[in-house]
Amino acid sequence: MFGEALVAAMLVTLYAAPFFPFLHSGSSQIPSSDLRTVLASAWCLSHHIDAYSTANIKTVFLRAGFIVPRNWVGHAPVYPPVTLILLLPFTTLPSEPMLLLLTALWAGLLAAGLTALTMRSASHFSLGLPARVLLILVVLFSPYLLSAMALGNLCIPAASLAVCAFTLRHHRSPWPGSVALGLALALKPHVAAWVLIPMFLLPEPQSRKVAARASIVLLGLCLVAVLYLVCSGQFWMQLHGYRSILASEMSGDSSMSPTTREVTSLAVQITSLKSMVGFWHSPGILSSLVCDLILLACAFAALVLTRGAREERQALLCTTTWIALGLTATYHRAYDGILIYICLPFVFASMLAKAHRWKGVVMALLLVAMSFGPASETVSALTNHGQQRSLESFLLMRQAALADFCLALFLLFLMSREIAGDSIRRLHGPEQDSGSAAV
Repeated sequence: MFGEALVAAMLVTLYAAPFFPFLHSGSSQIPSSDLRTVLASAWCLSHHIDAYSTANIKTVFLRAGFIVPRNWVGHAPVYPPVTLILLLPFTTLPSEPMLLLLTALWAGLLAAGLTALTMRSASHFSLGLPARVLLILVVLFSPYLLSAMALGNLCIPAASLAVCAFTLRHHRSPWPGSVALGLALALKPHVAAWVLIPMFLLPEPQSRKVAARASIVLLGLCLVAVLYLVCSGQFWMQLHGYRSILASEMSGDSSMSPTTREVTSLAVQITSLKSMVGFWHSPGILSSLVCDLILLACAFAALVLTRGAREERQALLCTTTWIALGLTATYHRAYDGILIYICLPFVFASMLAKAHRWKGVVMALLLVAMSFGPASETVSALTNHGQQRSLESFLLMRQAALADFCLALFLLFLMSREIAGDSIRRLHGPEQDSGSAAV
């Protein structure tokens, strides 16, 4: 364990070090822009003013010496109050030490998540040291993580804690995994929820215990947030502000809207199924209903198959499937998909086994399609700044969503082969054995 942690810590340190010189508050608009926004929102909460007002966030940016975004598309404060409550202690620090400390904390949690994942790879997938080091490097240099690290996005600590929770679910005490998952849910609920769901569904008492306790941790944090807001007289103001900013960001061509024509790099694209429909026209009642029915059918299939998972590779496959479906079902930027890399032990093990190599190859190709694409300048030039409606523009501007949906369908197919096939073999095994004995 110490060796795994040391290797992961060294690689993450070397990886994260180049980001620190760019955290100077006035150096650039990009580094830690997401983190700056959520911290400014938390600062507003601590000073009893509307935490979801872009005017207030702009004032905090100017006070801290941050460069104010040219426009607030993609920079709006949309994290729930429970997330802001967790970050309140950091708002007491000066701006630059605060950014440095949190970036170092994100890197530390990333190292912990990678350590947990590589240890699981060794114990349950028999991956050797070279394969485990390669796994770490694949994660570190993925476009998703590079984008999320540059932005300081909360998907890094949330995904890292969720991975720790999944790998610790068989720990002698359920509480380490429960606390990790509970914190992940509080930091970025629409990311960590897709690990919580399969852990409730897996036929393992340990998984359900971790999931149940994680829900209790989240409920406790939510109660703390409500009590803080009520006692400070902010409850209705912050609730109104939160609902207003969400409504604003999900309407028209705003950054969270499925109809957005925003031209971005692949790692920042929206991944929902409705965004694929929204590329062509505003989703009406019928098209929204069709999308919901497709997602419900996929979720029902995943639910039935998850209940039949008996082995670690099946549990990991089920969890990856729910994560892929989650990216398709709800609003996400593609970099939230760093959690999908939890499947890499399965991918590596499949590619090393001749009989299962095709599974690993197909999954690897779909992960590449999800992760790598042309630069935003190229996309802008080829799509007339996002205004052109054509198949080529659709493939360029919804590449992440399309690749993720294909991955979700392929994972459901693999689940049916791995789990349903295994159940049939177990069902007919005794009959075959007795038949053989009779002969």
